[in-house]
Amino acid sequence: MQSSITAETAPQGDWSNRLTQDDTKAELGASQEVDLHGSERVRRGFLPWLCLVPALKDPKQYPPVMKWGLTFIVAMGGLVVPLSSGVLFPCLIEMAVDLDTTVSVVNLSIAFASLSVAITPLWWSYLAELYGRRLVYLLSFLFLGVFSILAAISPNIGMFIAMRLLGSASSASLQAVSAGTISDMFEAKD
Repeated sequence: MQSSITAETAPQGDWSNRLTQDDTKAELGASQEVDLHGSERVRRGFLPWLCLVPALKDPKQYPPVMKWGLTFIVAMGGLVVPLSSGVLFPCLIEMAVDLDTTVSVVNLSIAFASLSVAITPLWWSYLAELYGRRLVYLLSFLFLGVFSILAAISPNIGMFIAMRLLGSASSASLQAVSAGTISDMFEAKD
């Protein structure tokens, strides 16, 4: 059964400000869409076809479930920084034996990693402003994976310390970029 509601007979409350896809497609261009709730979806940034969550022009228009889901994902990513430094404490002695060095030298990898986590968020936030947060998220986790694998297969302590330093510098992007992601989605009162 077809509904016979037209623009003249439709309730004027909430529906009067909503737009249809056909009405706005020509106005917005091919790279933007409008859903029936009036939120503009835009394709922007690095690899927009890879994005599973539709990008809105105003991220504050996401439904609350989506906002909290994205906040949860960002928070779980934020656990990478403390876990990546603390994961080595139980095996310092075994690593010193395996890499033919002392525990103090292996402990330097933790110290240098902590130092890089303190310095590099400034660079990541600058890159996020220039190229977008999606690119920073994707590149930093790609680099973290590569440097973690290289640290795991490192034959000597020098390569291990260098890869841990670079891996921690890669994971530090979340400290700077996640705060901006969350502040874009929520109002101050939320």
